[in-house]
Amino acid sequence: MKEKHHKNEDHKTDAFLRFSSKLVNQVIHNKKVILQVMAFVVLGSIGWLGYSLFQEKQETKATQALYHWESKIEKLQEKWSESKESSSSSKKEKAPKKKDNVAKLTKEQKFKKLSPLLEGFQSEILKHKKTKAAIYSAIQLANIYLTYEKPQKANEVLNVIKSSLAVSSKHPLYMFFYSMLGRVQTLNNNCQEAIQSYKHVDKQKVFSFLKPEILYRIGVCQYRLNQWEKALSTFKQIKEDYSQAFVSQEAKKYIRLIQLQKAKKEEGV
Repeated sequence: MKEKHHKNEDHKTDAFLRFSSKLVNQVIHNKKVILQVMAFVVLGSIGWLGYSLFQEKQETKATQALYHWESKIEKLQEKWSESKESSSSSKKEKAPKKKDNVAKLTKEQKFKKLSPLLEGFQSEILKHKKTKAAIYSAIQLANIYLTYEKPQKANEVLNVIKSSLAVSSKHPLYMFFYSMLGRVQTLNNNCQEAIQSYKHVDKQKVFSFLKPEILYRIGVCQYRLNQWEKALSTFKQIKEDYSQAFVSQEAKKYIRLIQLQKAKKEEGV
């Protein structure tokens, strides 16, 4: 019995050795191919890691460069804000008026003083346009331009970024970018383009909380393009599906306006 057991064990050992020998021979025979595959995997991993580190380095570099301009703009605006508060306090205390009172600067005068900084900021954004830091800065700069009623300037800086964006990207920052782009395009009377920008945001489920406002903006653009039926359908969707939203009341106004205009057209008025 013991002999039979030993024979079985020897048979298993021999089988294992034969398999091991065969495997070793296969490895030796295909050593070149296996080494190539291993090299590809290792280099691929190193490449991915290297690219990630490169991206991180680029983002850090962009953030530092852009913050240089951003901080200068903020400091100047804060100075104007403090001057305004100081002026208001001086009036109450009947203090003597200062020459060259900053608080008296008009919006256009402030914009002229800011312009060199804004242009420098925009130039820096262009240098780093493929980074997320630049996208964020472009949104900020566009908002500043809109504050000073310069929608064309805002459109210019956003278009610099748009050209480098991946259309399929679903990054939240990109969606905020497209929301701002749509707003700027609307102000520049580019409603057809604005609708496409808003649709980038509308189709992302993660931004469902923005759905009522985005639909409203699309509806306004459709109305401006005289696409009354489309606009009516959009505003009705807001009224029915988002009755509690703030824009629902505005949507109802547009519905009444479109219905009135359609009635007048049918009457030939």
